[in-house]
Amino acid sequence: MAEDAATLEGLHVEALTRLAGGVAHDVKNPLNAMALQLALLGDKVAGGGDGVAQACAQNLASLKTQIGRVDEVMRRFLSVADPSAEGNWLDLAAYAPDAVTLFGHEARRRGVELRCEAPSMPLRARCAPSAGARLVLALLLEAVSSCPPGSRILLSASAAGGEVRVALTRPAGGSFPGLLDAVRAGAEQLGGRLTVTAEGDVATRVLSLLGERTT
Repeated sequence: MAEDAATLEGLHVEALTRLAGGVAHDVKNPLNAMALQLALLGDKVAGGGDGVAQACAQNLASLKTQIGRVDEVMRRFLSVADPSAEGNWLDLAAYAPDAVTLFGHEARRRGVELRCEAPSMPLRARCAPSAGARLVLALLLEAVSSCPPGSRILLSASAAGGEVRVALTRPAGGSFPGLLDAVRAGAEQLGGRLTVTAEGDVATRVLSLLGERTT
């Protein structure tokens, strides 16, 4: 059990490392755009004149948009890398889309299509946020790392029978040594389970955790 926990912790660090690369990529583009807009704005302000404010309006609006993009990327990164919530629960309906978005850069780099489907209402898993989050990250890492280019991966969140579930559908074949066993052990520690099935060319991993669907 201790070995499984250590393996899962290592995979968690590996997932966060991949995410950091994606965040760096996503932050770089809007920062470059802000630098360009600032340079243009500086030239216009330096020129002075009665039309300065009007001439700067579009640039200022663009800066506001780019700053908003940076803020959103960082918000997603922080919510995924260090999830927190009052009480002992994790909202999978909010967490899953953020995690998929941040894995988007890694997926695109590998030529993999990654999508997420989650309801608008909360899907609360009764577990420590960090404990449940690392299981979701591990499933995404396993899929993105082992699926060949051209693959389609779908992560969906739902609730049924007093449980909340994260289902990952991907092409069959390929593996990440020890990962699924570690996720299974982690799920069992939280009172849940991991179900792995394969039908033809499609493989599915379903992570089920105790929870309730709230409206």
